[in-house]
Amino acid sequence: MTPTEKLLKKEFKITSEEALLKKIEIKEDSFFENNFFTDKSNYLKMIKELCKSINDIGDDYSGYMEMVKSGSILHGSEASAGFGSIQKEYREKRKQLKNHVRFFI
Repeated sequence: MTPTEKLLKKEFKITSEEALLKKIEIKEDSFFENNFFTDKSNYLKMIKELCKSINDIGDDYSGYMEMVKSGSILHGSEASAGFGSIQKEYREKRKQLKNHVRFFI
């Protein structure tokens, strides 16, 4: 299960990214133009890219957490700064996706 699917299942009871995309595709074209000032295809592309980004960052985030737990990474300031930036970006992208999904549930 990808990080995006875990988020969708936990927050919205949506089982997969494909299920989310189907919910988005059901909406009329005018909905996207009136609410997001873009067409449906651009919006779907943006959501797919956001999901891919969350999955990529989520893999890095979980890999780092495993290394910290195993003790293979020292808790130095350089490691903490790198992790902090990954963690911040991961949380921001998750928040963006949650805000977008709320329009469709």
